[in-house]
Amino acid sequence: MVLEIFKSILMGIVQGVTEWLPISSTGHMLLL
Repeated sequence: MVLEIFKSILMGIVQGVTEWLPISSTGHMLLL
């Protein structure tokens, strides 16, 4: 499904951004 693919890409972008931002993994999980 296209929505699932888009969601996977979005998750990858979020994880990539949070790697260099001072945000904990639990903090960005709360945003989602």
